[in-house]
Amino acid sequence: MESTIYALLVGINDYAKKPLKGCLNDLAAVETFLRWFQPDANKLRIRKLVNEQATRAEVIDGFAHFDQASGTDICLFYFFGHGSFATAPAGFYSPTNRFHQSLVCWDSRNPGGRDLMDKELAYLIWKYSVARQKTALRIVVITDSCHSGTVTRNATENRTEELRERSLDPFPGTLTAEDYYGFSEEVNGQRGYVTSSESGKELITVQTAPHIHLAAARDNQTAKENVLNGQARGLFTYSLLKALQESKGLISYAELIRRTELQLKSYVTDQNPLLNIESLPSDAARNRFLQSETSTTKPTNWVAFTGQRGWCIDAGAVLGARSGDVVMLENGVSTRIGEVFPEESTVLAGPGLDQLKQYQATWVPKQLISFGIDPTVPAPVRAFLKAASQTGFSLKLTDGIDDQTRFRIRAEGSLVYVTGLADTTPLFKERAIQTDDDAVLFLEELQYFSTWTQLLNLQNPTSTLTDSDFQLSVTVAVSPPDPDYKPDTFREVADLTQPVPLFYFGDESPALQIQIENRSNRALWFQPFYLGFDYSISNRSLNAFSLAPNSETTVTFNVRNTSTGLISASDILRLKVDKTYRDLGYSEILEHVKVIVSTQELETGILNKYNQKGLDLAKKRTETRGELERSPDDGMDDEVDDGIQNWITTTVSLQINYPAKGVLIPAGGFWDSTFLRIQTPASFQTSFAWSSPGEIKRSIGEVVPPDLVMGNAALQPFNWLQTRGDSASLNTLELYDYSDRNAVSPEQPLLIEFKASVGDSFVVLAYDPSTGLYFSAGDQIGDQTVAVHTLPDESSSQRSLGGSIKLFFYKVVLSKVGFGYNHPRLALATLSDTLEVQYETDPEMIRHTLQQENVKNILLFTHGIIGDTLDMTKSARLALTADGQPIEKKIDAILTFDYENLSTRIQDNAQKLKERLAEVGIKAQDGKQVTIIAHSMGGLVTRWFIEKLRGDEVVDRVILCGTPNEGTPLADVRDAFEVLLTFAVNGASILKPWLFGINLLGKLGSEVSVSFKQMDMVTGIYGELNDQTDPRIPYYIIAGDIRQIELDLSQEMSLIKKMFQRLGRAAKYDLLDQFVFRASNDIAVGTKSILSIPGSESWSKPPVTFTVACDHVNYFVNPLSLKVLGSLF
Repeated sequence: MESTIYALLVGINDYAKKPLKGCLNDLAAVETFLRWFQPDANKLRIRKLVNEQATRAEVIDGFAHFDQASGTDICLFYFFGHGSFATAPAGFYSPTNRFHQSLVCWDSRNPGGRDLMDKELAYLIWKYSVARQKTALRIVVITDSCHSGTVTRNATENRTEELRERSLDPFPGTLTAEDYYGFSEEVNGQRGYVTSSESGKELITVQTAPHIHLAAARDNQTAKENVLNGQARGLFTYSLLKALQESKGLISYAELIRRTELQLKSYVTDQNPLLNIESLPSDAARNRFLQSETSTTKPTNWVAFTGQRGWCIDAGAVLGARSGDVVMLENGVSTRIGEVFPEESTVLAGPGLDQLKQYQATWVPKQLISFGIDPTVPAPVRAFLKAASQTGFSLKLTDGIDDQTRFRIRAEGSLVYVTGLADTTPLFKERAIQTDDDAVLFLEELQYFSTWTQLLNLQNPTSTLTDSDFQLSVTVAVSPPDPDYKPDTFREVADLTQPVPLFYFGDESPALQIQIENRSNRALWFQPFYLGFDYSISNRSLNAFSLAPNSETTVTFNVRNTSTGLISASDILRLKVDKTYRDLGYSEILEHVKVIVSTQELETGILNKYNQKGLDLAKKRTETRGELERSPDDGMDDEVDDGIQNWITTTVSLQINYPAKGVLIPAGGFWDSTFLRIQTPASFQTSFAWSSPGEIKRSIGEVVPPDLVMGNAALQPFNWLQTRGDSASLNTLELYDYSDRNAVSPEQPLLIEFKASVGDSFVVLAYDPSTGLYFSAGDQIGDQTVAVHTLPDESSSQRSLGGSIKLFFYKVVLSKVGFGYNHPRLALATLSDTLEVQYETDPEMIRHTLQQENVKNILLFTHGIIGDTLDMTKSARLALTADGQPIEKKIDAILTFDYENLSTRIQDNAQKLKERLAEVGIKAQDGKQVTIIAHSMGGLVTRWFIEKLRGDEVVDRVILCGTPNEGTPLADVRDAFEVLLTFAVNGASILKPWLFGINLLGKLGSEVSVSFKQMDMVTGIYGELNDQTDPRIPYYIIAGDIRQIELDLSQEMSLIKKMFQRLGRAAKYDLLDQFVFRASNDIAVGTKSILSIPGSESWSKPPVTFTVACDHVNYFVNPLSLKVLGSLF
């Protein structure tokens, strides 16, 4: 060993209050080990401070011992003694850090004395390392004391007379920041205490140097001492030295803390040692103890006795352990796994096992993630892999693919890599395998990948805990920091079953908070893990915590200040797409927060085993790297049924999107991401970016957005962030540095495809700078695709000096426009006192009701296109008869007929109506009086039923509202409704309720509905329907005429006409101009077409007609039309 070890050992037994017995024995044992570990006296420099030598001043001065060390040497500070804590002074205090932990020196509780605070220890490490050296020293801190992740020692219950507390009461004095050692000191022109301001409050942080810290216990636990082999000893130090001796000192820090915890658990159940890696790469945990070399030991498992769970193996559900797995001990004993916990599993006790000994074990899993070796892998490489897989890796390698295979191992030339089953994209960087060592390194990476995958998919279906016992919520920042993120700028994410989309604000990375509430009546423990895009795992950046019943907290993260390098706790997590990923071609990454929730405290030392560095990633290929699906098969199976499994998991996935600045989509090309795909037509290329309303406002000034102009309450910004609230959704697509915008047309559209169903009707609007109007720029095709067919002129942009084209995506909110989706059924409807409609759809139940003697008068509602009977049914109470009674008082039963109304022929729906009525017992001469109220196309369905299918034998009269009895001139649905939408958005109040319907009809695209085609006045159904057949029952017709409503659309008409002419779409405007604004109509149907049925003048009972000031959508809420309806009962 070339480096010199400088050791400062501090041990105190003789405290004035609560003296200890084992600290000096521990110190002597550690000194003995160090002299064995480094037998060269010239390379081991030990300074000891014991009992009265260990005053606060002497301990501080003792750090000068490290002044002799150089950058290649090792500095060890080991403290054995009491620990305590004190209230943090102003400036240090934060909601997540209200106390400072402390080491209790020999004179700390004497008059005028005080403890050595954790912040002071951090300062001392910094002072004698980076502040005085050009290169940071390699420092190791070990504190066998009550510990909060910093530096204290404590103890609680006495299990025997010998089990002794190593703690003192909190420091009784009041300290200020100025009282802390070194607060006003400068070292080589640098200050160790850095003062800043946050939200108007002073914030003090302490610089520290890179170091590795091993602590005896967690902050809520106590370090204990007891009599072992006739001598008082600290249990932590005793266990740590035993692990060092058994490994001959050739052990990594991560393995050392794991072995120490296993040994500790044979003595006590409530002491878990911690390993903290401060300001060093997480991979430093793999360095050998007091050395810089990385440990090359193969994966091992250990079986040890624990006071809480009995005999356990340090392999749990995270690694894929299953009940029944075979475990072979080093002494030849064979046993099996019993109960499985996240971090460890119980094993059945074997004969002759020593409870004070740990046994190296070979775990034989019966279910592992299976990797199939592809035929492309050369035979020599295959042999290397098979041989290496037998050396302790928890992996399953098979030749070829079978039903259990999850991933493929492929080869291209000399490079071997891993892919999903169905693609060829490497999941991490390829590796050349030419030797056994190469194969071991590849399988080590595969083991990391496998552990990451196991943890992502970890679940426990047998748990007594359920999702109702706790609530996890996520809020994301919806506006950029100014200069920091403010609490009121966060909005809750509505749907956590999908990845949370996170977008940059210009150059500012996104941020989020995670809140957890314990809704149960028992305490719960939470252990979060962060699963990185590069398959790294960390439980050190997210702090474990417990929650009392019915309490809540915000998860804290250990974050590093990029300017000072200091690590501090924060409840705001800022995420980014690392430059390393971007250089490889990844602009979007998927990462995860996995939380294990348990009714028992988890063994953090064992869980630290799962901390792992990330893997080098392959350069992004043309196809997107396949993301790993969460599969129930990767979690625990039904065999895990032994005992009560009181733990459960939850996962939050985070999709972090780097701004697509300057990303050029070539003509006829595409840009693909996890969320959407943008495809350009053959002659159009463009760069693009998604923007928020705030960014657009900064670009184009005080232009009122579409959802606010002229009261468009039915429009809401299409929210990429999926948050509850609409403060800053990324709903605007900016195109810039583009070629000829006229290359985008209805024949050659710009296609935007969402990877998942949006589930809402939405519109794409463009802003026309010359008129200040918005117009429809595209059509929704199905639930996932938008075809943009018209691009506006450019307007100013922060992204391009030449300006940009802006396309605004808005949802049309169904509840605000009065439409509902169809319910294909015949139902018996009832109205509650609050006007809610309740349906009975069981035909037998309906038949039973209608057969009652007191049911004589039946009212049946049937709806029109893109509608349902919901609001129609309510008119039975809203419409009043001449004597002021609702018409529902005049009838005995209400039926509704809802049907598929876009792709089914009118004739077929009429036949279905006949069949449904017969099914519930309505037939000719049954003594029932049946009235049908039909809306729009529902009137055509009713007429075909009456006039062609002998419906007049079961129906006594018909009321038609807005039915196109002679058809509609709106043959080109898309053109017509594009103009209607433009009028609606820009101020035509009469069209506001039509936003959903207008857009839905535009959404039909080239596949215009069968029903609409049948309503064409020239080529539709009318040649067959209007053949003068006498229905022989009364028809009552109510027609709306919007020209009777006082409207002044002259200003809108002038501007919109101008805009459509400039866009080359004047013909579309002229059609609507003639029909909607220059003739009597209810917007959808001409008044004349509603009132006139050719040949009806010769019927035995000619129709009775009414004309009211009403539009097509409001027949059943408009007071004038309701008055007519009431008069007919």
